[in-house]
Amino acid sequence: LNYNLEQQSVALTKNGKIGMLSFDARQLQPFVYEYASWQGDWLVRKEENGPLGVVSAEGKLVIPLKYKCDWNYENGEMRLQRYDGKLDVYKLDSFEFLRTEPAPEM
Repeated sequence: LNYNLEQQSVALTKNGKIGMLSFDARQLQPFVYEYASWQGDWLVRKEENGPLGVVSAEGKLVIPLKYKCDWNYENGEMRLQRYDGKLDVYKLDSFEFLRTEPAPEM
């Protein structure tokens, strides 16, 4: 169980999968996700090790399921790693795409 009082939404587990409901019981996202949480929004995967995307606290898929993993969060920005290794950078508060950065040095 994970909830966001500001957005009036809750993420619940049903049969081992994550879905999202509003506090008035409207379904915002189906029970198909595995996920990690940060700041009231959700990093989501439909299957283990599958592509990663982001669902907002309002229940909208705001960043498509197309990333390998999340990389880091700093200065109000979120970096998601693409399958080619490059990082796509989004604003944390609006999910606006900002830029693509080269693959990080390992």
